[in-house]
Amino acid sequence: MEMRAARLKTVLQHIEEALVESQQQEEPSAQAAAKANTTPRGGQDVRVIIGTSHMAAKDPSLTSRITRLINRAYTVAHRGECGDGEEIERIDDDDVSHRLSMGDAGPRANRVLHLAYRGDELVGCCSSTKQLPWADEGVGQWGLLSVAPEAMGSGVASALVREAEARLEPDCEEIQIEYNYTHGCSFSQRLMDWYEKKCGFECQSGRPRGRGSEFRVCRKQIRTAAAMAAKRRKLEAMREAVQRQLNAIEEGLAQRAASAGCGGGSSDSSGEAPGAAAHVDDEPGQMSDASSSKMSSVTNEKMSEASSEKMSEASSEKMSE
Repeated sequence: MEMRAARLKTVLQHIEEALVESQQQEEPSAQAAAKANTTPRGGQDVRVIIGTSHMAAKDPSLTSRITRLINRAYTVAHRGECGDGEEIERIDDDDVSHRLSMGDAGPRANRVLHLAYRGDELVGCCSSTKQLPWADEGVGQWGLLSVAPEAMGSGVASALVREAEARLEPDCEEIQIEYNYTHGCSFSQRLMDWYEKKCGFECQSGRPRGRGSEFRVCRKQIRTAAAMAAKRRKLEAMREAVQRQLNAIEEGLAQRAASAGCGGGSSDSSGEAPGAAAHVDDEPGQMSDASSSKMSSVTNEKMSEASSEKMSEASSEKMSE
């Protein structure tokens, strides 16, 4: 236990040093950062969370409600583009269940499904992916942006995009979106104005070609100020997790010392106080023993998840965003 406590103290020292460096790198002018912000700011009354399979198990109707919401949203969008009454089945319950299960990995998840609520009502959803398998390293994505038709225009999409981009900022250098554009369609024009003006994305192929339909792929860089702030928040969360583990170990050491001083009590062969190991191992977001060596690279530009883990998870997804 003493050796583990020493390792955790070393990790904490590295995190503190990285935090100092991160704070020094943050842009000093909050006003300039706010001026450059291209993340939509509406929907302040909307609560956005990451969906999990545990939520679906607790509420058996959740999966079907998400499926219905997405398909309704895409049907409305399709009618706006084409003017016909064709019903769109963009997704099914199995796909939604799979996407929800990805959220079970917590901070280690590559792709997740964000759910938007106004009060207790589900009003929208979107996905975010930290690393696209078909894009350059450091390129994340949000997509599947869907808002219940009765809630469209009320800030739900802005709230979803804001949360998705906040999740991507610590791990990505750029964010990519993809959408269909139909020339001469007012709905497509509004969509392009929102994505490529309000949200600050730039299409790699330039302006629309002026006829028919096209698939537009757009990107924007993560702002330096936002990236630095997100990195600092991630470091602070890591510090809190390591500190909790260290406190648990030190408590176990104190209990062992007290028992030894009284000539009673016992510990197992590992020297851990009863229950201490379980407490530490069950700590969410815990750092492994190897973290002290990993933290030597914390001060680099990125603190992304291990690429192999991200890519193996991301590559299992169909490229439907």
